[in-house]
Amino acid sequence: MKTKTEGAWINGHYDAEKDTLYFCNLVNTESGKVMDVKDLQDVRCFITPSMNEFCYTKPVMHEKVGLSKIIGSDAQSDDGEVHFDSIDDSIFYYSVKNMEQVNDDAALVTFGDKEGYVSPHTNTSESFEFSTTLEKFDTFISHCNDEEGRNVTVVQYLGVETIDGNDYFVTWHTGVDLEEPIACNHPEIIQNSLNKNFGI
Repeated sequence: MKTKTEGAWINGHYDAEKDTLYFCNLVNTESGKVMDVKDLQDVRCFITPSMNEFCYTKPVMHEKVGLSKIIGSDAQSDDGEVHFDSIDDSIFYYSVKNMEQVNDDAALVTFGDKEGYVSPHTNTSESFEFSTTLEKFDTFISHCNDEEGRNVTVVQYLGVETIDGNDYFVTWHTGVDLEEPIACNHPEIIQNSLNKNFGI
């Protein structure tokens, strides 16, 4: 399977059973030579504290929100998605109700139950709202992806990025398998997972 990205082809293998596209390498369409994903135009890469390197292409913007996909390097699939939310005014995803910039590497994040957001495998017994400061590369579990609490969605804060003169909070999320199951309850699932090392 091949997917075209920024003038190059991503060679990949699609696993129908897992519904996952595994990336292998990049081939320049003109020269036929294998390229490093970092050689593509408009690709940004970052190295997490776990020494994993991830890259993403320039986001597709929708008013004050942008989306991109994690590609290449240590990414084993296209499971990761990068979000860009305007620091001036945005609609945040999952249980994030608001974000305020503290400095270049930190943001005050307010979590809470939100109308319209329902995670099918995470229980919310009562209304909640709390705030905490996230530093660059801090993580938290947003919700469970199965009833057993073994697969969860982890969100990582990447700081602020300026695109076309506008500033955006940047976060990305991916599914993570846990060795031990957890109780899928809000807000505890967020509070108990803040700044844990999930190996991403």
